[in-house]
Amino acid sequence: MNVNLNIKKFDKHLEELIKGSSIAFLLRVIGIFANYIFTFLIARFYGAEIFGFFSISITLITFLSILGRFGLEVSIIRYVNSENFYVVNKLIELSFIVSLLVFLCTFFLSDFIANFIFHKEHLSFLIKISVFGVIPIVFLLLIAEYLRAHKKVKEFIFIQNLSIPILGIFLILPVYYLNLSFIEPQYTPTIIYLFSIFISFILSLFILKKILKLRFDIQILDIKESVSYLKEAFPVLIVNILNFFMTWINIFILELFITEKEVGIFNLALRIALILNISLVAVGSISTPKFAELWYKKDFVSLEKVVKQSSKIIYLISIPLFIIIFVFSKEILSFFGKEFEVGEPLLIILLVGQLFSILAGNVGGLLNMTENQKILRNTAIISAFLNVILSFMLIPCLGATGAAISTAISISIWNILCIIFTKKILGFHTIYIPWK
Repeated sequence: MNVNLNIKKFDKHLEELIKGSSIAFLLRVIGIFANYIFTFLIARFYGAEIFGFFSISITLITFLSILGRFGLEVSIIRYVNSENFYVVNKLIELSFIVSLLVFLCTFFLSDFIANFIFHKEHLSFLIKISVFGVIPIVFLLLIAEYLRAHKKVKEFIFIQNLSIPILGIFLILPVYYLNLSFIEPQYTPTIIYLFSIFISFILSLFILKKILKLRFDIQILDIKESVSYLKEAFPVLIVNILNFFMTWINIFILELFITEKEVGIFNLALRIALILNISLVAVGSISTPKFAELWYKKDFVSLEKVVKQSSKIIYLISIPLFIIIFVFSKEILSFFGKEFEVGEPLLIILLVGQLFSILAGNVGGLLNMTENQKILRNTAIISAFLNVILSFMLIPCLGATGAAISTAISISIWNILCIIFTKKILGFHTIYIPWK
């Protein structure tokens, strides 16, 4: 009798995972498609050099949004699952204060960053306009996580992955063909991206109010309590920063040594390689809250089964994608413009690194949702430190190829370490082995 109940229970989890992942996968595919159309239009309309400027801008916004969220997105998922909405409101208010501080500091330090760090005065204005996307994108992503915690998968993926690139496409076409730009061409893609963020943020507020009828009450934040929430979220912040260092920090390091054109070529190769993560994001949008739910209920048997099944789905989606991109790498790059074809070796190297992420499954989400953020942080520290060291060693002599090698090695090491520690702490690993 108990066995049958367990099977039914597991089937319910598997059904939810497959159904949710199918919807998430379809929407994620549309999001990826829209993102690459937007990327394609920028690359084709403006060329590799301006695409390099855009790459720096979007990388800066990504990094500052990580600082602005301060890892509180994971805390929001946890407290929503425990139905403690009083704390959720406080976390949202705290996020605004942190992101506002990030915005002000970066804006007023833009000249220093451009002149004394990058030694490129023309980057000052790019930094100044880019930071205006920080606060809206922080709240856009927090709203998405709030919806994900409520298992609103379609709305979550629309806000996080679909809205910005779709709006970007609709904005860039008239701007380019009607020559509507009122600013220098190298800044035009960034301005379009910022408008897309602002409109997406407004849409996310409407969706949140309509779907969940969330009532946000402004509260007086207690300093001691706020510090406590920030301490709880700090390991997640460190992991997010280090994850950024392993994937995107090389954009900044490349900017120190090579031209914007070469930065643009590397960034495009990296974006294409990251297509492999489509399954991780799609399956993770359902499996991560599921991990938190089963861990909270102490249902460790179902937790292990859901982990293995999610890894299986990830493999089935990603391995064929890897083969296609690997075989047709040059043709895919040339689609964005002939000047991008020289990035073929970069794409091959980065693909191999991303393959390790796929084989590891949703190991990061599992460690985060099972109160093992510190393990994730410590392994990320090792890998990110390795990436920075290798980057400064390889980029001066190998350029973008050095950046690709350091990125691939650091991502591989991080995932291998996460698999080892997951096995040691939880008693099982995230790798799906068909014959077991």
